[in-house]
Amino acid sequence: MELSVLALSGDTVALLPASPKTKVMAVFGRVAELCGIPVSSQKLLHKGQVLSAQGTLEEAGILSSTCLTLLVAPCPRFLTASSDSLVQLWSLDTHKSMLTLEGHTDAVLMARPSPSGKHVVTGCQDGSGRVWFLGDTFASCTCVLHGHTAAIYSVCFSGNGELVLTASRDYSARLWDAESGECIQTFLGHNGQVFSATFSPDNLMVLTASADGSAQIWNLAAKLLVVFLGHGGEVNCAAFSHDDIAFSMKKPAEDPAAAAGPRLVVTASDDCTARIWCGHSGAQLRALQGHERPVLSAEFSADNVLIVTASADRTARLWSADSGQMLKHFQGHSGEMNMASLSHDQKSLLTAHDSGLVKLWGVEDGSLLTSYEVSRKG
Repeated sequence: MELSVLALSGDTVALLPASPKTKVMAVFGRVAELCGIPVSSQKLLHKGQVLSAQGTLEEAGILSSTCLTLLVAPCPRFLTASSDSLVQLWSLDTHKSMLTLEGHTDAVLMARPSPSGKHVVTGCQDGSGRVWFLGDTFASCTCVLHGHTAAIYSVCFSGNGELVLTASRDYSARLWDAESGECIQTFLGHNGQVFSATFSPDNLMVLTASADGSAQIWNLAAKLLVVFLGHGGEVNCAAFSHDDIAFSMKKPAEDPAAAAGPRLVVTASDDCTARIWCGHSGAQLRALQGHERPVLSAEFSADNVLIVTASADRTARLWSADSGQMLKHFQGHSGEMNMASLSHDQKSLLTAHDSGLVKLWGVEDGSLLTSYEVSRKG
């Protein structure tokens, strides 16, 4: 029998001889050879259903010649920011740098992509931020964010890519227009450096974390809504859970139960713990204890089932968000591990520390898959 592999346009991109006993993974491999599309970027549809890479065509219900539709996902990529003033875009497939963003004149402390992947926002030691457009073979700065008076520690885009949020050593967070670079709002109220700022999933609120030992939720008009208190040290970062249920924070103190939908917040602190909180009331739900030095980052997995933390004790850890139990432990960096992030499918974990070394781990067995050395000037 013959498989016709079609693009979304309906054009035939490959004709593959096969039999019911042909393994589906072999089909993916052949498409990669003929079309130059990595297996990790492919999805094949048969009668509207995504083919699993496991098993044979027969097991997938394909017994005779048929058509498959090829969907191409973007190449898995990640960004690194460095003290050499450069930002690099890396391919997870080739393990090589794809683009270098040049323009900052001081250490770049954070870089984040837009939801579309077409733009990047960066934050610099000198207090400036930049928004960049990513072409296939080039990157260009589209606007500079001027307003902070000290280093920018954290940057991110809103879900629609139209807004940018920054957090700074100058005790403030700021909201910006991503296209023009205009500062729309300033969030003032912390009594210490603001280490992180992020949008809620519905883009209606902002969550900040500070050296003053607190995390805070604000609306976009910079009205303070909820304060999270309980850590015994600086709060290095804070993150929302990824639920899609919008809820109202208009009267959180008077009637928190009226807010629809469970939303959680996780924080990481110098007190060696991460903590999970109710996003409506600010009540602490549980503490994640086990790290031996400050916890520098914490975030939920895409399905909110897991939390991943990174610590100055040179480890990253996976926890159950429900029970607070530690599930897995990753160790291998020679210095403080300042970032850990799970892939969307939770099969791999990316970690980094200040030496410029980034490591990719397999989650299931904890194995080190590869390392990336971030280049530095001089």
